[in-house]
Amino acid sequence: MSNSDISRYLRISEETVRNWLEKYETTGDVEVVQKSGRKRSTTEKQDVIIQSMVDQHPTESVGQIAFRLSKKGIKISETTLRRRFKEAGVQSMKPTSKSLLTNDHIKKRLEWATQHQDVDWNQIVFTDESSFHMKQVIRRVWKKRGEKYYVLTVKHPVKIHVWGCFSKHGFGKLILFKQSLNSNFMCKIYKNGLLPSVKKWFGDNNYNWKLLEDNDPKHTSKMSKTFKINNGIQSLPWPSQSPDYNPIENVWALMKLKINKQPPTSINNFFGRIKKEWKNLSVEFAEKLADSMERRVQLLIERKGDYINY
Repeated sequence: MSNSDISRYLRISEETVRNWLEKYETTGDVEVVQKSGRKRSTTEKQDVIIQSMVDQHPTESVGQIAFRLSKKGIKISETTLRRRFKEAGVQSMKPTSKSLLTNDHIKKRLEWATQHQDVDWNQIVFTDESSFHMKQVIRRVWKKRGEKYYVLTVKHPVKIHVWGCFSKHGFGKLILFKQSLNSNFMCKIYKNGLLPSVKKWFGDNNYNWKLLEDNDPKHTSKMSKTFKINNGIQSLPWPSQSPDYNPIENVWALMKLKINKQPPTSINNFFGRIKKEWKNLSVEFAEKLADSMERRVQLLIERKGDYINY
């Protein structure tokens, strides 16, 4: 059989056929020898140093870390450094912002946790306010060199404020509003949002439940306190700067994540999306959040009053 016949039969070029025949005549076989590949540019010891450098300087850029490594005698390119980061499971991500805790904040948080280890969280109503912003942040686009791509922006994007509540028995009323929240409007929210939800969960004339809310002046004003006293609402003491162990913060974060995946197209659509996401929250999710409070309190004690990751 000629080279051309073999070429047609195997559907490969004649040049490839000649190369394989020459290899067979020289070595006696046509086995493919596995090549070792490019030699790794860093040793295991250097990889450990790189990981340690990232742990010590998590806010620095790849270039800055490469410069620090060069001072230790490790010459490595930024490309290789990124490859080592990927191997170690390290990636660049936006950090979580936390308010600065003073020593007094930490002390009071720890005291609170120590004093509230035996709370019946099944009888607690969790509440909070939050704000949803109707905006889509476009940071990068695909375009040709020299091509202009304009992003339309507004100086003051639409913002919708919400107040919501939940207990282990499920999610209650959600109040949406655009005006500034003051004590008078806060009392209206208590009347139209809190009390109907509590009645659904605990029935009439049940005053064993307690309200959990932060120390915002609107919650602690004379008008708000008077309303709560007149309506038999007992508040659970709450330390300042403690959003990390109020589980309703997890609810807001989840809702915003889902809404931002497909940004709203109009104000009416924005209102509707917020209401829809709240309505879709399950009783099982509420139960899980309420049940997490016992663990949050224990974590706070273990952290001696410092921030917890929850």
